[in-house]
Amino acid sequence: MTGFSFNAPTTMPDESISNDGFFPNLQLNLIRESVRLDGSISNPRLKDAAIAAMLEINEQLRSLKFKASALSELATSTIDGKPNTELLYLRAIHSAIAADINEKYRSYDSTGDGQKRAEELSPTIDEHRRNLRWAIRDLLGTSRCTVELI
Repeated sequence: MTGFSFNAPTTMPDESISNDGFFPNLQLNLIRESVRLDGSISNPRLKDAAIAAMLEINEQLRSLKFKASALSELATSTIDGKPNTELLYLRAIHSAIAADINEKYRSYDSTGDGQKRAEELSPTIDEHRRNLRWAIRDLLGTSRCTVELI
């Protein structure tokens, strides 16, 4: 007999988060797939991160509500049957959630391996935040480049 044991991946029940009517609703299982989360992040924790992302991003995109009654009405194209504006919004949401969760959970393992893993996650967190910023700027129709005079 060996000491090997296998724990099957935990499947979480799907849950929907209603948005404000202008922006699309979210499905936790789609977020879990997109962000590549396993069952170690519970639905309540994921929902908390998703709501925080929605609050932040919806506020940044508030000006779009003056242009249409739904985000999908502002679409300039569709990909796989979905409006490009919805895809960009979901990219922003998923990127914000990924950055938030990676930031929160990277420091839980304080061993040497955990510290190395935390250092490896830092560029990933920055990349998620960049993708978040780019998706928001694409939705707003502004440049992705930030220039500052020093």
